[in-house]
Amino acid sequence: MAQSHHGISGREVQSGIIPMRDAQTNVIAMIAFADDADPSVFPENVPVRVPSINQVLSSAGVTGNLRKNLEIMALITNPTLIIVRVPTPFNGPIFTASKVIGTTTSAGRTGIQALLTAKSILGLIPKIIIAPDVETPDVVEGIAAVCKKLRAYSYVTPRDEDAVMLDTAEAVTAYRQTLSHREIEIIWPEFTSGNVFLGTDSGE
Repeated sequence: MAQSHHGISGREVQSGIIPMRDAQTNVIAMIAFADDADPSVFPENVPVRVPSINQVLSSAGVTGNLRKNLEIMALITNPTLIIVRVPTPFNGPIFTASKVIGTTTSAGRTGIQALLTAKSILGLIPKIIIAPDVETPDVVEGIAAVCKKLRAYSYVTPRDEDAVMLDTAEAVTAYRQTLSHREIEIIWPEFTSGNVFLGTDSGE
Protein backbone atom coordinates (compact mmCIF):
# COMPACT_ATOMS: atom_id res chain seq x y z
CA MET A 1 0.00 0.00 0.00
CA ALA A 2 1.39 3.40 -0.98
CA GLN A 3 2.27 5.74 1.88
CA SER A 4 0.56 9.13 1.90
CA HIS A 5 2.33 12.37 2.78
CA HIS A 6 0.69 15.57 3.97
CA GLY A 7 2.44 18.87 3.23
CA ILE A 8 5.21 19.96 0.89
CA SER A 9 8.18 17.80 -0.02
CA GLY A 10 11.46 19.31 -1.16
CA ARG A 11 14.28 17.63 -3.03
CA GLU A 12 17.76 19.10 -2.68
CA VAL A 13 20.12 18.82 -5.63
CA GLN A 14 23.41 17.35 -4.45
CA SER A 15 25.31 17.51 -7.72
CA GLY A 16 25.12 18.82 -11.26
CA ILE A 17 23.73 22.18 -12.32
CA ILE A 18 21.99 24.17 -9.60
CA PRO A 19 18.65 25.20 -11.14
CA MET A 20 18.16 28.44 -9.20
CA ARG A 21 20.06 30.65 -6.80
CA ASP A 22 18.64 32.88 -4.11
CA ALA A 23 18.34 36.55 -5.07
CA GLN A 24 18.74 39.36 -2.56
CA THR A 25 15.70 41.59 -2.92
CA ASN A 26 16.66 44.06 -0.20
CA VAL A 27 19.71 45.68 -1.84
CA ILE A 28 19.03 49.41 -2.27
CA ALA A 29 21.00 51.57 -4.68
CA MET A 30 20.90 55.35 -4.30
CA ILE A 31 22.10 57.97 -6.76
CA ALA A 32 23.16 61.08 -4.85
CA PHE A 33 25.40 64.12 -5.15
CA ALA A 34 27.73 66.05 -2.84
CA ASP A 35 30.74 67.89 -4.22
CA ASP A 36 32.42 68.04 -0.80
CA ALA A 37 32.08 64.32 0.00
CA ASP A 38 35.29 62.41 0.74
CA PRO A 39 36.35 60.98 -2.65
CA SER A 40 38.21 58.12 -0.98
CA VAL A 41 34.92 56.92 0.53
CA PHE A 42 32.51 58.09 -2.17
CA PRO A 43 34.37 58.29 -5.49
CA GLU A 44 32.37 59.76 -8.36
CA ASN A 45 30.49 57.36 -10.64
CA VAL A 46 31.64 54.24 -8.78
CA PRO A 47 29.26 51.91 -6.90
CA VAL A 48 30.22 51.84 -3.21
CA ARG A 49 28.77 49.53 -0.60
CA VAL A 50 27.86 51.22 2.69
CA PRO A 51 28.19 48.66 5.51
CA SER A 52 26.97 51.13 8.15
CA ILE A 53 25.33 54.48 7.44
CA ASN A 54 26.49 56.02 10.73
CA GLN A 55 30.10 55.16 9.94
CA VAL A 56 30.13 57.08 6.65
CA LEU A 57 28.08 60.16 7.56
CA SER A 58 31.19 62.18 8.36
CA SER A 59 32.47 61.48 4.83
CA ALA A 60 29.23 62.41 3.06
CA GLY A 61 29.86 66.16 2.99
CA VAL A 62 27.31 68.85 3.81
CA THR A 63 26.39 70.11 0.34
CA GLY A 64 24.12 68.30 -2.08
CA ASN A 65 21.71 65.60 -0.92
CA LEU A 66 23.95 62.66 0.00
CA ARG A 67 24.20 63.29 3.74
CA LYS A 68 20.56 64.38 4.05
CA ASN A 69 19.23 61.20 2.50
CA LEU A 70 21.61 58.97 4.45
CA GLU A 71 20.40 60.56 7.68
CA ILE A 72 16.75 60.02 6.72
CA MET A 73 17.44 56.40 5.83
CA ALA A 74 19.32 55.80 9.09
CA LEU A 75 16.24 56.88 11.07
CA ILE A 76 14.23 54.11 9.47
CA THR A 77 16.58 51.19 8.78
CA ASN A 78 20.16 50.16 8.03
CA PRO A 79 19.82 48.32 4.72
CA THR A 80 22.30 46.74 2.36
CA LEU A 81 23.07 49.97 0.53
CA ILE A 82 24.96 50.89 -2.63
CA ILE A 83 25.79 54.54 -3.33
CA VAL A 84 26.77 56.06 -6.65
CA ARG A 85 27.85 59.67 -6.17
CA VAL A 86 27.41 61.79 -9.28
CA PRO A 87 28.59 65.34 -10.00
CA THR A 88 26.14 67.95 -8.75
CA PRO A 89 23.55 68.28 -11.54
CA PHE A 90 22.31 71.69 -10.39
CA ASN A 91 23.85 74.98 -11.44
CA GLY A 92 21.47 77.46 -9.90
CA PRO A 93 18.06 76.80 -11.48
CA ILE A 94 19.60 74.84 -14.36
CA PHE A 95 19.41 71.06 -14.05
CA THR A 96 21.67 68.83 -16.17
CA ALA A 97 20.04 65.40 -16.39
CA SER A 98 22.96 63.80 -18.24
CA LYS A 99 25.10 63.95 -15.08
CA VAL A 100 22.59 61.68 -13.37
CA ILE A 101 21.65 59.45 -16.29
CA GLY A 102 25.29 58.86 -17.19
CA THR A 103 26.76 57.08 -20.16
CA THR A 104 29.26 54.42 -21.17
CA THR A 105 32.72 55.58 -22.22
CA SER A 106 36.14 54.03 -22.69
CA ALA A 107 36.86 55.00 -19.08
CA GLY A 108 33.80 53.17 -17.77
CA ARG A 109 30.17 53.79 -16.91
CA THR A 110 28.88 56.93 -15.20
CA GLY A 111 25.71 58.00 -13.40
CA ILE A 112 22.89 55.49 -13.22
CA GLN A 113 24.73 53.33 -15.76
CA ALA A 114 27.41 52.68 -13.12
CA LEU A 115 24.93 50.44 -11.30
CA LEU A 116 25.39 47.90 -14.08
CA THR A 117 28.93 47.34 -12.75
CA ALA A 118 27.82 46.77 -9.14
CA LYS A 119 27.85 42.98 -9.46
CA SER A 120 31.39 42.82 -10.84
CA ILE A 121 32.72 45.35 -8.31
CA LEU A 122 30.74 44.51 -5.17
CA GLY A 123 29.19 41.12 -5.84
CA LEU A 124 25.74 42.67 -5.30
CA ILE A 125 22.84 43.36 -7.64
CA PRO A 126 20.67 46.33 -6.63
CA LYS A 127 16.97 45.51 -6.59
CA ILE A 128 15.57 48.86 -5.43
CA ILE A 129 16.92 51.98 -7.16
CA ILE A 130 16.25 55.52 -5.96
CA ALA A 131 17.46 58.92 -7.11
CA PRO A 132 16.08 61.44 -4.60
CA ASP A 133 15.50 65.05 -5.70
CA VAL A 134 16.42 64.46 -9.36
CA GLU A 135 13.61 62.30 -10.80
CA THR A 136 12.94 64.33 -13.94
CA PRO A 137 11.19 62.57 -16.85
CA ASP A 138 14.52 61.89 -18.60
CA VAL A 139 16.12 60.57 -15.41
CA VAL A 140 13.14 58.29 -14.76
CA GLU A 141 13.50 56.85 -18.26
CA GLY A 142 17.17 56.19 -17.51
CA ILE A 143 16.29 54.51 -14.22
CA ALA A 144 13.66 52.36 -15.92
CA ALA A 145 16.15 51.17 -18.55
CA VAL A 146 18.63 50.08 -15.87
CA CYS A 147 15.85 48.48 -13.80
CA LYS A 148 14.89 46.31 -16.75
CA LYS A 149 18.46 45.07 -17.12
CA LEU A 150 18.86 44.35 -13.39
CA ARG A 151 15.28 43.17 -12.83
CA ALA A 152 15.01 45.90 -10.24
CA TYR A 153 12.31 48.32 -9.08
CA SER A 154 12.28 52.05 -8.45
CA TYR A 155 10.27 54.50 -6.39
CA VAL A 156 10.22 58.04 -7.78
CA THR A 157 8.75 61.42 -6.94
CA PRO A 158 7.31 62.97 -10.12
CA ARG A 159 9.15 66.13 -11.15
CA ASP A 160 9.32 68.43 -14.14
CA GLU A 161 12.34 68.98 -16.41
CA ASP A 162 13.89 71.34 -13.83
CA ALA A 163 13.58 68.71 -11.06
CA VAL A 164 10.80 70.63 -9.33
CA MET A 165 8.21 68.33 -7.77
CA LEU A 166 4.78 68.40 -9.40
CA ASP A 167 2.45 70.29 -7.11
CA THR A 168 -1.04 69.04 -7.95
CA ALA A 169 -2.72 65.66 -8.07
CA GLU A 170 -3.95 66.44 -11.58
CA ALA A 171 -0.39 67.02 -12.80
CA VAL A 172 0.78 63.80 -11.16
CA THR A 173 -2.09 61.85 -12.73
CA ALA A 174 -1.25 63.24 -16.17
CA TYR A 175 2.41 62.39 -15.62
CA ARG A 176 1.53 58.85 -14.58
CA GLN A 177 -0.26 58.32 -17.88
CA THR A 178 3.01 58.94 -19.72
CA LEU A 179 4.80 56.09 -17.94
CA SER A 180 4.74 52.62 -19.43
CA HIS A 181 7.22 50.89 -17.14
CA ARG A 182 6.06 48.36 -14.57
CA GLU A 183 9.39 48.86 -12.77
CA ILE A 184 8.48 52.43 -11.72
CA GLU A 185 6.22 53.34 -8.81
CA ILE A 186 5.29 56.93 -7.98
CA ILE A 187 5.42 58.32 -4.45
CA TRP A 188 3.68 61.67 -4.08
CA PRO A 189 3.77 64.01 -2.25
CA GLU A 190 7.13 63.89 -0.53
CA PHE A 191 7.45 63.65 3.23
CA THR A 192 7.68 67.14 4.74
CA SER A 193 8.32 66.09 8.33
CA GLY A 194 11.69 66.53 9.98
CA ASN A 195 10.99 63.45 12.11
CA VAL A 196 9.49 60.49 10.27
CA PHE A 197 8.23 59.02 13.54
CA LEU A 198 6.94 62.03 15.48
CA GLY A 199 5.85 64.22 12.58
CA THR A 200 7.88 67.23 13.68
CA ASP A 201 7.87 69.87 10.96
CA SER A 202 11.41 70.66 9.84
CA GLY A 203 10.34 73.94 8.26
CA GLU A 204 11.84 72.96 4.92
